[in-house]
Amino acid sequence: MTEDEPLAALKQQISALWQQREQLKSQLETARDAKTRRTTWQALEAADARLSALDGQFKQLWDAANTEK
Repeated sequence: MTEDEPLAALKQQISALWQQREQLKSQLETARDAKTRRTTWQALEAADARLSALDGQFKQLWDAANTEK
């Protein structure tokens, strides 16, 4: 595994999760009942938390790969 492979894998995960997040935002805008809004909001918050964690992991790997040795 090269140094770039973990970064590429994280990019793919971030991209897929971002698409899921956008779908959840659309669902939230069109939700009619309180239960659907609540569950969609909870899923959106979970996606945001996961994106934040992935972003942190990406930054650590990027910094490690791009720091002069």
